Amino acid sequence: MRAGERPELSTREKHTRECFVVLEDGADAEAVRHEIVTMPHYFEPFETTVTFLSADELARDHQNMPHGGFVIRSAESSPGTTQTIEYRLQEDSNPEFTASVVVAYARAAARMAADGQHGANPLRCGPGPALPEVPRAAARRAAVNGRAQRARDERGASTPAARPARSRPHRTWVEAARRRPPRD
Repeated sequence: MRAGERPELSTREKHTRECFVVLEDGADAEAVRHEIVTMPHYFEPFETTVTFLSADELARDHQNMPHGGFVIRSAESSPGTTQTIEYRLQEDSNPEFTASVVVAYARAAARMAADGQHGANPLRCGPGPALPEVPRAAARRAAVNGRAQRARDERGASTPAARPARSRPHRTWVEAARRRPPRD
């Protein structure tokens, strides 16, 4: 794939899953393995390995639940010209990463609501409003917002009666990032 090859792969060949399981006393290991690997729409379509271990081994060797993988897409933009894009994810702790993404989007939703943005907002090419902006990007956004506001003012669409007042001061991403305590 990285060399621009485009093999035909089955779903099973595109993704692997690995499960580490601590069995309860008296549990049938083969029945548990079968139940896992045949779980529809989650484990069943993929190559899944089930490893049984002790509770001590799980705590010692797998407590962070690392996770990772690659998504590689290759295509020909014109005859003889191949383009390849690759995304990589490597997490020391999948639960910690997932929690941080959920919190980032909750913060973004709160900021968007404070800006009067409501409804569904699709995730475009990345986290966008969920990530802090660098000062230059914040300044550029302020300039664009200022031009848009002036255009609305010229049309008369931004009178105080037509625009709800903010209940609290608006904080930019940069201000919010500066107020966070430093990480160890």
